[in-house]
Amino acid sequence: MSDSNVNMMITDVSAMQDDSNVTMGGAAINGSINGGPTDLEALCQSQAKLIESLKLTLEKQNHEIREINSQLDMYKSIFNVGSSRRSQAVDSFGVPLPFNVQPKQNQPRKTRLMGISAEPQASLSLLELMETKFAEYPKSQAARDLIVAAILENDFMKNLGQQQIEEITDAMSPVSYQPDDLIIKEGDIGSDVFILEEGRVEVSKEGRVLHTMGPGKVFGELAVLYNCTRTASVKAIGLCKLWAIHRQCFQSIMMKTGLIKQKEYMEFLKTVPSFSKLPDEHITKIVDVLEEAVYKQGDYIIRQGAKGVTFYIIRKGTVRVTIKDPDEPGDLNSPPGEKFIRTLGRGDSFGERALTSDDIRTANVIAHSEDVHCLVMDRDSFLVCLHTQLCNSVMTALSCLSNSVHLDQLVPNDNRQTQRPSINLILSAFLKVSVFAIKLIINRLPGSFKQLFNNLEDFKSKQYDDSNLHLRQKLEEQFEGINLCDLRVVSTLGVGGFGRVELVTLVNDSDRSFALKVMKKAQIVETRQQQHILSEKTIMMEANCPFIVKLFKTFKDSKYLYMLMESCLGGELWTILRDRGYFDEPTTRFYTSCVIEAFDYLHSRNIIYRDLKPENMLLDRFGYVKLTDFGFAKKLHPPGRKTWTFCGTPEYVAPEVILNRGHDYSADYWSLGVLMFELLTGTPPFTGPDPMQTYTIILKGINAIDFPRMISSNANHLIKKLCKDNPSERLGYQKDGIDDIRKHKWFDGFYWEGLRNRTLTPPIVPAVRHPTDTSNFDNYPAETDPPPTDDNSGWDEQF
Repeated sequence: MSDSNVNMMITDVSAMQDDSNVTMGGAAINGSINGGPTDLEALCQSQAKLIESLKLTLEKQNHEIREINSQLDMYKSIFNVGSSRRSQAVDSFGVPLPFNVQPKQNQPRKTRLMGISAEPQASLSLLELMETKFAEYPKSQAARDLIVAAILENDFMKNLGQQQIEEITDAMSPVSYQPDDLIIKEGDIGSDVFILEEGRVEVSKEGRVLHTMGPGKVFGELAVLYNCTRTASVKAIGLCKLWAIHRQCFQSIMMKTGLIKQKEYMEFLKTVPSFSKLPDEHITKIVDVLEEAVYKQGDYIIRQGAKGVTFYIIRKGTVRVTIKDPDEPGDLNSPPGEKFIRTLGRGDSFGERALTSDDIRTANVIAHSEDVHCLVMDRDSFLVCLHTQLCNSVMTALSCLSNSVHLDQLVPNDNRQTQRPSINLILSAFLKVSVFAIKLIINRLPGSFKQLFNNLEDFKSKQYDDSNLHLRQKLEEQFEGINLCDLRVVSTLGVGGFGRVELVTLVNDSDRSFALKVMKKAQIVETRQQQHILSEKTIMMEANCPFIVKLFKTFKDSKYLYMLMESCLGGELWTILRDRGYFDEPTTRFYTSCVIEAFDYLHSRNIIYRDLKPENMLLDRFGYVKLTDFGFAKKLHPPGRKTWTFCGTPEYVAPEVILNRGHDYSADYWSLGVLMFELLTGTPPFTGPDPMQTYTIILKGINAIDFPRMISSNANHLIKKLCKDNPSERLGYQKDGIDDIRKHKWFDGFYWEGLRNRTLTPPIVPAVRHPTDTSNFDNYPAETDPPPTDDNSGWDEQF
């Protein structure tokens, strides 16, 4: 209802009130003359009822207006549209999207999601990246200002750091186009992002002009994430001057700046006594939560008497420590009323009590030099970071040594040393076990207990490797005599990016069925996914987990690669979700728990999955879920290292993947939160009309998403804890690792042991009548594409 209609209604009510006054006045006169007050009272009551009725109607419609405006404001905040309530979302070329194609929250999706991957980033060391030189192109200050302003105005690129923006600006090269030249052609593969400096461009789609843009606009930015197909054409209207940067250059700059920051912070923390003895993978996690703050000379960094929650390490500059003293006149080192205590410099830290208690600050700390740079960490980050790593390590030692009576035999007498007081302080403050027992053990260990813990981890890893090797040898013996010619295709189970998945049986044994994944070698090479395919084979061959599809054997010829896997004839979880619309909480809880078990197995072996979605979750004939499609999975070496390649499905990727900041298995926990939301509602929380809009919504965060009522408060809380913007704050990446997820109140009463032993009754038990029953899968047409070209280059030698 428009504001004008509301005003008209108010006017009508006022007019009616005026008319009623006249009528009532006349009635009063007539009543007084005729002596009949009954008619007057009846008329007054009638008018009063009419007014009340109109007021109720007006209030109801005003409430509806407020509700509609609230919804408009919510969508405006999510899609970052303009100030007008009628503003529309725009695509990655700045084209306004019609209102009827705006993303619809909570409407179950009916189409499959597609995974996307950039070319795998080369595993370059920081030294190699530092030695990689990119051409720098001279620019006027006006041009530099225009580029920076355009980047900061763009929803995606504004999230870059200052150093990254400076290096990208330096590396942008000038390009010019004549009138009617196509800068971008719809359907082509893109690799450059552009910023328009002079002229105007015309954006069109399928031959229809949609939009024009002038100077200071970024377009084509999706191309810097991966080799995507251009979704529109951009043509120069007149002579145009632009600045451009190629994807490989952009990604190398992002990777280099990220690694430089990580290396600088790590090297610096190793000089700080409280952190110097920690293993690299632990320091890496601390680096992830550090923020750098800059203070001007004379700034109070902390004030005496304030409540402390933050710990500081001085990276650059000096500070003065003072305490209140009314008798002090003040001098060069302290203001009046404060007594100078000491000066602190690079590598010194202060505020450490804030990490262990709610103590009040006992002194002032004031920036003394012109610029003071501090690395800052708050208590929550410390608790989920440093405490976590030390706790896990010490608890591992305790579990392995608790039954040992002769602890002295583990450590030579002449090598025993007491640990640094800073480490003992940290341990005693945070480990939730006996302080006395921990100090006893640590005091009997060498100065660095890192080697002991590493030996224990190596021992556990070796146990797993030996056991897994035995199982793998048995499988190889069982399938040794099976060749491609021994397999008979029954039906198609699915169609993917590189080929198809066929249900097959043995020619001489139709009672045993398998899934045969068939991939075109030429297409793998064309999209530069060779490394991902080889990694998929290696990870799946080594995996032995009841929640992961088993790979039995691989084959290859000149045209195709083949993976022979177990058949899960219950079908894809996606098709069941599509047909049902959404799942209730017990059903969602069961499938989520299956994924948690798979993630626990993978992450404990330093493997990230990176492509969680219902399409990659298969039901076996008993109704248990197994993860499949490990094309984006990767083993991280060494533990704690990040990877940089853009991988995943747009609706499920984490912010750090989009921003090319480097990611690890914490990205899997983000996708777990997205999965929960989709299973409960039928649609992912972050859904836009195109990938770039989806990424923009993701970068706005989970708190910008409207949670429907069907999601309980406990589920809401868990999803938001999993989808934290900061990877280090995500549940699963904190104090007790993935056990923190299992312990969440949403899982209260869930029988985890029954899940692992497969004694729980799944919420959906599919009907599988025989080994070649494909009734739980969609029907796919027969292959009509011509055979691909041969590829005998040898890249698949290890497949």
